[in-house]
Amino acid sequence: MKTDFPLAGFWLSSSWFADRRIGDPRPIACRTEVKYQGAGQAVLRISSCEYYILFINGKFVCRGPARSTADNKAYDEVNIAFALKNGTNAIALLVTMPTGEISHRGRSGWWCDCRNANGDLLFCTEKKSWVCRGAGWYDTFCEPRALSSGRQEHISAEKEEENWKILPLQQLSEAWHEPFVLGPVTWTPPWHTMRLRGTRMQERVDLPQVLAGIYTASAEIFPVETLADNFNALTFQKSGKTVFDGKLRAGEVYTFDLGKTRTFIPRIKVLRGSRQIRLESFCDSRHFDRPQATSPLESAGAGFADTYFLSDDCGQEFIPIVPYGGRFWSLRAAGSGECEVALQLQSLEYPYSKNNFFRSADENLEKFMAIADATVRSATQEVFVDTCWREQALWTRDAAVSGPASFYLFGDLAVWKESLRLIGEGITSDGVPCAVVPAEVSHIALTDQTFAWISSLEDYYMISGDRKFIREMRTGVMNFLRLMRQYTGENGLFAPPQWSWHFIDWAQVDRRPWSLAVNAMLYTALVSANNLYKDKFTGEFAELVKSGLMKFWDDKKGYFINHLDGADDVSAETVFFMPEKNFPDALPVHGNALLLARGLFPAAKCREAAATLAGWLLPAGESVEKFGTSWLGIVLQALLRHGQAPAAWEILHERCGTAVACHAPTYGEMFPFREFNSAHGWSSAAAEVLAAQIWGLEILEAGFRKIAISPVPGIPDSELLLNTPAGKLHLRMVNGTLQILAAEMALLR
Repeated sequence: MKTDFPLAGFWLSSSWFADRRIGDPRPIACRTEVKYQGAGQAVLRISSCEYYILFINGKFVCRGPARSTADNKAYDEVNIAFALKNGTNAIALLVTMPTGEISHRGRSGWWCDCRNANGDLLFCTEKKSWVCRGAGWYDTFCEPRALSSGRQEHISAEKEEENWKILPLQQLSEAWHEPFVLGPVTWTPPWHTMRLRGTRMQERVDLPQVLAGIYTASAEIFPVETLADNFNALTFQKSGKTVFDGKLRAGEVYTFDLGKTRTFIPRIKVLRGSRQIRLESFCDSRHFDRPQATSPLESAGAGFADTYFLSDDCGQEFIPIVPYGGRFWSLRAAGSGECEVALQLQSLEYPYSKNNFFRSADENLEKFMAIADATVRSATQEVFVDTCWREQALWTRDAAVSGPASFYLFGDLAVWKESLRLIGEGITSDGVPCAVVPAEVSHIALTDQTFAWISSLEDYYMISGDRKFIREMRTGVMNFLRLMRQYTGENGLFAPPQWSWHFIDWAQVDRRPWSLAVNAMLYTALVSANNLYKDKFTGEFAELVKSGLMKFWDDKKGYFINHLDGADDVSAETVFFMPEKNFPDALPVHGNALLLARGLFPAAKCREAAATLAGWLLPAGESVEKFGTSWLGIVLQALLRHGQAPAAWEILHERCGTAVACHAPTYGEMFPFREFNSAHGWSSAAAEVLAAQIWGLEILEAGFRKIAISPVPGIPDSELLLNTPAGKLHLRMVNGTLQILAAEMALLR
């Protein structure tokens, strides 16, 4: 297959035999030299197996790559001219190896090329120009941080080859070897194609060093296998110090507040060291008058704790290969003696452009939008992540909520598109979806979230008008839906397969096999697929599921009931991982809200059903467990569309108001929002509510080319500016009267 990057890739090992089994996740160190003259661009294209970190002349330049599937590998493109000097330049890389664990980076070798403004090749992955070695200064114990998020890094400066990043190649030790060449990407499986990353690289932003506290505790050196647990078990006392001056004595702990849960990297340069000192770093999203580390999800040794053994020399610099996530970062000195360091904390921020805005005389609404803004930024790496703190992984529903939010906040569609792409590419040829993408194996498949992915594809298309991308996603959509047809009876009723996680929401939901919520999600996905592809299969399948869905209809009650009995075949006994408790007596909030929001409810009963839904959810403070944060937009849209604006306003103010009341900088994973939270991507629905739903904004023609506006009652004096693919939309509400300041697309009122 064709690729625009037809270069050999390295399998980073001194021999094939030593690397025949992928089990040792220590990084590989790589070196080359390049001569450079003059100014102008030097464009580097680079990709790697999992993570790389690039240094030029000893200085950190960038890290990557963009996550992607193995058979459609993404590469980064960076102008490195700013880091080059006239003459000979030292190029150094640390590249992590696949571990055999579930990997959201995908397996591949690593390769690069670099060209100047004239297109002349400066350097590439030519075998004889590079040398590599195992980075033995990283400890062999190196488990995943948690669910595809990264690794612990335990570094011993005594073992690190001095100045390896900048020494002339001929002065490096005998440990360096030519790399083992695996072969060009055009014919080495599984690499079929390569593509330029679909999103921009994160930018480094210096953070102020705000201290949350200085403490003293035991200086004991604990085993790295249980480091986070040992740290959490320590007894801390407040120190008499008030500032961080870079000097650390054994037993001292400094905890820094990064302002919100975010992706960040600490850079530690040792000015004065001792081999008797080990520096340890820990991160968490919370801080309750003492330092703490996030408790590992999978094993005592997994993640949230790195270590640095110092040497007696100074000048060492520690920069983690894998970025951290959290709001609080603690630096501890263990062992004996003291050291002195220069510390720089840097946030990694996706460079969103602020093209849109929402202003309101209601200060709380502005705060709701500002918190949504901070939440989306925190949950954006090169794709939307569940949270930058604990997992740093793309789960499907996060993209379905964060995607529209990023458009209405920033006018950005790239991150949403890339997230949707990876979800589609993660569906196997026989239709099985991955819960976390990209991944080699789906350890928990989420069929209900994949239904939300298909609906999100339609939302993306209506906003963007990107028909080419929708065609690219067709194979994944059809493979998945054809598999779901096998789990749908001739009676039109769907029961999720046993191998899937019947999740739906962190809320009280009936999860028995023939439940309303999941059947409604399948139906809405089929309607979206049919709208996108006009396919005979999707049309017939949608009609079949609609016939099954109508079996849930209770004409006397005027809404869809929660569950149908009869699915007692063992094949329909769906296993759900969490929440562990089913709620057979739960109110059917999710299914009814979804069908109302999507316009798929029986038309004659819409207003009556919306009133019933409002009754279930009011008073707002007493319905916290009836739906979760990822469903906020759907529930509010159902109420706003069908005459229940007062209830929607009450729920919005109550739910988002909990974040304002406790001064939370971001929204968390669950209601009520709290000051210390995970900055969860799917909790950002308030952005779409305030920028689209309360204005009654409906896209009638894909690409925003034709819209309708019908504001709901109760909007305070407010102003909205959206930059859309079809042009600018500028609205103002004054004393209940809508003013259209600009509309560069066809408009119906």
